[in-house]
Amino acid sequence: MRGIGRWMKVNGEAIYGTRPWEVFAEGPTVLRSMKKRNNGKVAEQWDWRKQFTPEDIRFTTKGNALYAIVLAWPEDGKLTVRSLGSDADLNIETVTLLGHRGTLNWKQTANGLEVHLPTKRPCEYAFSLKITEKD
Repeated sequence: MRGIGRWMKVNGEAIYGTRPWEVFAEGPTVLRSMKKRNNGKVAEQWDWRKQFTPEDIRFTTKGNALYAIVLAWPEDGKLTVRSLGSDADLNIETVTLLGHRGTLNWKQTANGLEVHLPTKRPCEYAFSLKITEKD
């Protein structure tokens, strides 16, 4: 529970009072699938054994902010949010990393929003980008 509290202290802004965005998620890791239970019935089940990748991202929104919650830290420090490419209907003004005080280098390309992350992680697990739009 303390670990969740530490994570929420850094990333709570991306959770509290937010709504789903038009895209729920992106990435290769599928957590739910249809599985046969012991009684022979087939039902949807969570698979908690999967390892997330830096391509696994979940989205929330609040006001003029879009939050991209990235489920694993990229080893090379480079992140691409594919749903936010130059063809997306977003006029991005700022990209910040919750829990990090410095600025980030980023650009919006046809491949997605490309972000260069700092060397130090702001928290142990998933981390959140805050993306704001120009008015």
